[in-house]
Amino acid sequence: MFKDVPENHWAAGGIAAVSDPDVGLMHGYEDGTFRPDKPVTRAELAMVINRFLYRENNR
Repeated sequence: MFKDVPENHWAAGGIAAVSDPDVGLMHGYEDGTFRPDKPVTRAELAMVINRFLYRENNR
């Protein structure tokens, strides 16, 4: 998991699900953090949507 997401964080389960290597929607940051309380940027959201659509269209 990520060093800034404790197991009791309200979104820990969702973060684990979307960052699972088999799912690959989100990867976190290079420093090993996920920054769950930081607002998502447009660029980050665009990447997630692109990854989701690519996976859905290639099943």
